[in-house]
Amino acid sequence: MGQLAANKNFCKNDKVVELVERTPLAASHEYLLRHLAGPLFSRVASVFADEKAVAYILAEPKRRQVWNAVLAAGRRHDVCHVSLENLLVQPSKNLIVAAYGACPSGYLTLLGRCGDLGLPVDFYRFWQGFLADGGCCIRQIAGSSLPLWELYRVLKNLPPELRTVAIAQRFGEHLAASRFVEIVRWMKGGQSDESVWRNVGEQLERGRSPRKILDRMLDDARCPAPYLVDARFRHLGSVKMLRDAGHRFKNCLKLDFTLEEALRGETQFYEWMGEGEPAIVSITDDMPFGWMIGSIKGVGNSDPDVETYVAITDALRDHCVVGRIGVLDMMPMV
Repeated sequence: MGQLAANKNFCKNDKVVELVERTPLAASHEYLLRHLAGPLFSRVASVFADEKAVAYILAEPKRRQVWNAVLAAGRRHDVCHVSLENLLVQPSKNLIVAAYGACPSGYLTLLGRCGDLGLPVDFYRFWQGFLADGGCCIRQIAGSSLPLWELYRVLKNLPPELRTVAIAQRFGEHLAASRFVEIVRWMKGGQSDESVWRNVGEQLERGRSPRKILDRMLDDARCPAPYLVDARFRHLGSVKMLRDAGHRFKNCLKLDFTLEEALRGETQFYEWMGEGEPAIVSITDDMPFGWMIGSIKGVGNSDPDVETYVAITDALRDHCVVGRIGVLDMMPMV
């Protein structure tokens, strides 16, 4: 204990050293060590075992975080080769260089902002690599509106092409970032290449919100193939076409629940191109028993005039689509 006390990195206050020497120390410091080390406990305990735990417990937080970063660098079974003496006497920068091969500018400053408690292994590795890549400086991280832990979680959820502090702040929290990435991937068939993420990143950096980016991508989504192949009916076969028609006809075609029905193929929507007033026609899937008329509406969901209505229903009848209820709904009436 006296050897540790003599080292300036262990404790700078002689009165504290004196108090420690005069105090009957507990037989075990595992509780405090486990609390301060957090998810790094097993690694920390390998080096700061038994009475050595006092050094870890009493160390200033920034120095303790440097030790955490060192202990997080290698594989778990390599920790036993870490020298306690080196941790106590070597400058922080030297320790990081020895553990990672480099101590990027700002890394020690970042460790000083990590608080009192240990964090997961990957946290220390991530920030060392992130700063070493040179794509960001500590000023951007320090100036972020996101707490350091949340910023880490957001960045980890983003693909490399989007991994900047500015973009991370557009999401605000890691769940939003994770959902955004998942939605983009599924819009691209379950996978997306670098060019997609570069394009998304450019839009985010220009100030476009994540939701607007998704809305633009959704415009390209296609509905199932049309049942009606007839020049009198224009199939609204994409989200963009549905939204445009929704604006022109001042109806619910542009709303999410309608888009969902159309994309799933439960309902198909057509613009009437035949004689009479403009109208939107929907037909509903009653498979395997065919299709049935859903609705026939004009601008603002108004009812079309009689001539237009008759023309549309006659044209639909040519394709065996009539106004009826579902076959399974009819059966209890027999």
